[in-house]
Amino acid sequence: MQPLTVPAWSRDVELDSNHVVQLRRIRPQDASALQRAFAALPAEDVHEALYEMLRALPAATAAQLAANDRARAVTVIATEPARDVIIGFARTVPIDHTSGEAGDVLLLVAHPWRSIGLEAALLRELAIEADAIGYCRLQASMLAQDGYHAEIYRQLGWQIHADPDDPRLRIAAREIG
Repeated sequence: MQPLTVPAWSRDVELDSNHVVQLRRIRPQDASALQRAFAALPAEDVHEALYEMLRALPAATAAQLAANDRARAVTVIATEPARDVIIGFARTVPIDHTSGEAGDVLLLVAHPWRSIGLEAALLRELAIEADAIGYCRLQASMLAQDGYHAEIYRQLGWQIHADPDDPRLRIAAREIG
């Protein structure tokens, strides 16, 4: 698959806490910063997001995520403007590779930046980007006991229901566009 070419953008966003962060699309040169951000996350956060315990993000995976080399993948990151350190990450890839109308969401936010509006800002930008390339719906899987992500999605108006294929999971979904 060929990468989808999209214009680069970045914008400063003021969070509920009055902190200002920069949101932008991920770039290939962000791979090592993504590895550092991932390494700084507590193991339980990684487990909640990925359903597995990883100690480090492999370099090849970081490069793939930063390259956006999957057709119609959208990745938005948040950085501290003064330090250019990645503090949040939201990504969606097609669920159905034939229609590409729905995207599967992964959301990770560093602990000091949780629950002060960064999740909402990342998901809002992700929805704008996903809509621009033809997605109609976003959905995120989470462990059934993951109250943090469930509350974020619920506050943003996403519908949450049990995963019919896996009782360990719940699905949050919302229409976009």
